[in-house]
Amino acid sequence: MWSASGSSRGETIARYFGTTAFTRNAGPGKEGQFGNAGRNIITGTGDVVTTLAVQKRFPMWAEGHTVELRGEFYDLLNRPNFGNPNGNLRSPAFGRITGAGGSRVVQVALRYDF
Repeated sequence: MWSASGSSRGETIARYFGTTAFTRNAGPGKEGQFGNAGRNIITGTGDVVTTLAVQKRFPMWAEGHTVELRGEFYDLLNRPNFGNPNGNLRSPAFGRITGAGGSRVVQVALRYDF
């Protein structure tokens, strides 16, 4: 579940918070004035990243020689880490999440020690 209201992931990305609760100051001389909303009242989605590293050493025929095989998995579960919602009231994308972090990365290394 992506939000308290039970909406789908796509609906949450399109409208992360209730945009109708915010309006621009109207009227002559009021443009650019601060309203009554508190500071930092909207929080983003947060990041969850699972990283795993696995390694194995194999002894070789010569004394003191080894081969090490290592695998590293960044964002193992491949969970999308969405960016913060657009907070610009004048933007057509106000309240919408428009970006995400990187996806899973796998790295393999082979090392020979002598």
